[in-house]
Amino acid sequence: MQRDMYNNVKVVGFVRVLVATAGNATAYSNSVDIGENRSASIFLSARDIDNYGATPYTLDQYDDVSIVVQDSEDNANFTDLDPVEKQYGAKTLEASSDKVGFFATRRYVRLKVVGNNLETLANNKLELSGVAVAEPYARPV
Repeated sequence: MQRDMYNNVKVVGFVRVLVATAGNATAYSNSVDIGENRSASIFLSARDIDNYGATPYTLDQYDDVSIVVQDSEDNANFTDLDPVEKQYGAKTLEASSDKVGFFATRRYVRLKVVGNNLETLANNKLELSGVAVAEPYARPV
């Protein structure tokens, strides 16, 4: 059995979240069904959306974008995962591309994005989009 990223990781969904205003805002991504996989990662790309298109988002020293993974058994009632024990990687957005990994206890996951002091955006929007990938349960060889 080969143990490499190509053969042992599968795409389980795509996420997109739009922080609608500059300043302070909280937004939620769509949910992703991770099935029986309980550990996964989401690779994120941040873009600054204006009336003319999108450019990579450049954080300034005052911008604060926190990322919290939430999970749910019924795809309706979501709760935050413990950021210390269940979430690793990006807890705050550090660059225009980042990743967050997690150990979920339930089937559906989504991102909660909290933006504080997003003055860089002015009247634009911050879009985070990405792909969720998971490693299937290890099977005996």
